[in-house]
Amino acid sequence: MSLVASKLCRQIRGKAKEIDRLLSMVDVHFPAQECSSQLLFEESLKKWTRRMGLEEPDSRNSSVSESVLNLIGGEGENAKLDLSVGFEMIREMSRHTTGLQIVLEWSELVKQSISADNVSDRDLIGIERGAMLIDRVATLVESEEDDAIEDEIEEQPLFGPEYQTSALHPMDMNTIEELDEIAEAVHEKLSKNRDETGHVPSEVEVLHELNNTIFNNLGYQGAPPQEWFTNTNNRLKGVLKTRRGSPVPLCIIHAAVAERVGLQVRGVKVPNYFLIRVSFGQSNEEIEVIQAVETKENQVDNGTAEDIKKGTIIEVYWNGDDKWYPAEVEAVDGDNVLVSYWDNDSRHRRLKMENMNQLPDLHKDTLVFRLLVNRSAAERELTIGRRVEVFWTNDRTWYPGTVKWVDFDSGAVYVRYDDGDERNTTLSIENFGLAPARKIGGEPPKEDLLTIEEKGEQKLVFRLFDRPFSDESDSTSCFVDPYKGGKVLSHADTSNLLRDNGIQASKFRSHLAPVRHPVVWMALLKHMSRMAAAAERQDDKMLWSNQLADLKKLEQHSKTEWTPSNDRPLVSGTESSSDKEN
Repeated sequence: MSLVASKLCRQIRGKAKEIDRLLSMVDVHFPAQECSSQLLFEESLKKWTRRMGLEEPDSRNSSVSESVLNLIGGEGENAKLDLSVGFEMIREMSRHTTGLQIVLEWSELVKQSISADNVSDRDLIGIERGAMLIDRVATLVESEEDDAIEDEIEEQPLFGPEYQTSALHPMDMNTIEELDEIAEAVHEKLSKNRDETGHVPSEVEVLHELNNTIFNNLGYQGAPPQEWFTNTNNRLKGVLKTRRGSPVPLCIIHAAVAERVGLQVRGVKVPNYFLIRVSFGQSNEEIEVIQAVETKENQVDNGTAEDIKKGTIIEVYWNGDDKWYPAEVEAVDGDNVLVSYWDNDSRHRRLKMENMNQLPDLHKDTLVFRLLVNRSAAERELTIGRRVEVFWTNDRTWYPGTVKWVDFDSGAVYVRYDDGDERNTTLSIENFGLAPARKIGGEPPKEDLLTIEEKGEQKLVFRLFDRPFSDESDSTSCFVDPYKGGKVLSHADTSNLLRDNGIQASKFRSHLAPVRHPVVWMALLKHMSRMAAAAERQDDKMLWSNQLADLKKLEQHSKTEWTPSNDRPLVSGTESSSDKEN
């Protein structure tokens, strides 16, 4: 054997031992023979055996080292190694080693997110960690033409044992620093408002400032659907650089920053789309104490069923419109309540007493109602950016908006309405929290027919906009669409989104359930696979498809008791990679 061939054989044997060691580590998390990289390597072993004219061994009972010895022999043996096969073996074994290291990193990420079933969990690995691993995997298939993302990586491996725990690669550290900077900008703005007003921001206000920072100040935006499957719009690092992206990476950035500013978030995978679910009511201790005091000070008596009688003024929540509509009780018959709406609408007039004082529920078409009473709140609640709703007496309905400025000296509150209407934007703080009064008469007159005196009679009362969703755990939450500028979806928005995708109302709850982080990462891997297919890069498509297959298996096995068998072979040889992909 030549000196080159002898050295090559030693390298191959060393690689084989390293692969067996990594396979034994993978086997702790899920059956190593199901690993996509191992399945591909098995096919290569068969190919090399045929090329060298040897009898194919029964790899079901063989380790990689034993299979390699069958090809090249042991130390001191005069095996005739075809150098072209030898160099190919080294390349494939290096690729396989990298593939197993990636699987081990995925295994650790899945393990650390295993308790993410509850949307209120906080002590979990960040949602961005899986996306950062995908960024590193992408460097394996980037060509010279892929200059949209320039990675400055120190001379060290992309994957390895040190990154299978909490340690971060320099590429990951750069991404973490960028996310931390965004979170710090949100913290600074909230701290400034708190210092100026003495008001500790609620979780809703934190969410509003988060959206304002990411989408208004920094300019993040959704890329057009035809541009979703591109490197810059599909990868976390690319979206952080260009500030444009497809739904999944935008959701990951939004959720990662939200976690940093103390919000409790989880991804929600609806058909062909992705949302963020923000859970309220389980904040840090400081905010809980402040909110408890303010709630006690401004507690509203919502009444009981005994208060519902003919002539009682109530307000009814319509899911489809995401609005409270004032109404007067006409009659009560046991559990049935007949009402007459102030705007003379003849629909949904029959209510059920059991739905009084219930939270609006996105998952049902139930009409909930409550007494229409003063809902006062402390003036310090009127901070810039706070969501409010204003009752227009002439229209007999509430209109949502945002506080733009508060002049406590004059008592003026300036708002911007969600629908862009520029009328009635200046309110009086003395009308804050008051219940609206019904305007006597038939149909509301047209604005241009009112006299100046009549226009002046319109008393614009307003209150805090408080529209929590209810769920099975009795917590409250809302849904946010980062792809649409962080829009907080109303009941109507979310219902329409699901209905547009053919989902029936009875199945809304299951489709809007929070998902574990690995499900978000799988959605991103699907995007990467589609992107490679669109570019007709078959090797890239295989890489991402295999990553997706491995992550699915890890996720499945994380939910079951898996005990590796000491006598189970690490090389199965029973299934091809194409079989596994299917």
